Amino acid sequence: MVSAVSNHGMIRVRRLAYALVCVLTGTALSPWALAQAARFEAASVKRNTSLDDNGARNLGGGGRMTFVNISLERIIAAAYEIEEYQLLNTPAWAKADRFDITATANSATLPQLNAMLRTLLAERFMLVVHAEERSLPSYVLSKARADGRLGPMLKPSTADCGPTGRGSGNGPAPGCTALLGPGSIGFAGQPISQLARALGMMLRQPVVDRTGLTGGYDFGLKFSPEGLPGIPTGPPGSTGPPSDPNSPTLFAALQEQLGLKLDAQRAPVKVVVVDSVSTPSAD
Repeated sequence: MVSAVSNHGMIRVRRLAYALVCVLTGTALSPWALAQAARFEAASVKRNTSLDDNGARNLGGGGRMTFVNISLERIIAAAYEIEEYQLLNTPAWAKADRFDITATANSATLPQLNAMLRTLLAERFMLVVHAEERSLPSYVLSKARADGRLGPMLKPSTADCGPTGRGSGNGPAPGCTALLGPGSIGFAGQPISQLARALGMMLRQPVVDRTGLTGGYDFGLKFSPEGLPGIPTGPPGSTGPPSDPNSPTLFAALQEQLGLKLDAQRAPVKVVVVDSVSTPSAD
């Protein structure tokens, strides 16, 4: 009898998790829709117990999605297509514990794979979340000059990369590139929203694009990575990437090279809040 009650309760919790997934993805909340939630053809979830700090991700190449030695917090952020600073109320263990996930689905696009990953997290980690908008400490990206003139390293692009900077297909189109490294950003055919996203990753705070610039741009940015929280620091004990003492700070480089500036202020930001999550069921 106890087992029957537990199973019934588990089914109810899973249905609630599916319902919240549907709310965030715009899926109708019908029993049929819950039963037909997008799922991988095959999936494996294992805890990674290695002491290696390095992790790897393959987000959709060939209908395959893999996470190796990645925290659950980063996996959830990937599933909901947000940055980690947009994921709130994550328990400490979900930040510290690492997992390996391997999942496949033939002929699936990245958005479809992300929907399947959200279902997997609801089923295996009993993840329940909700979306909302909150006022958070942020940066606003805007034009630095009163006359609106742009910097020498920011120019309109001739490539047709669309609003995502990837072209119309599932993979990057020719001439549509985004290269990020310690102390450098090199984009071609990218909207300014992609620059704002890259800056947010480096600053680990939301960056709101208020430049008013539309379409794709080619731009290169060189700066000192010193002191930026989102720059990889390498193996334990390392001092981080080498810094050129003559390189400007990120804030100065934006003004000098791109004609843009960052101002700190609070701004409304879309976030995903973790309501509950559990350690995963075994494979």
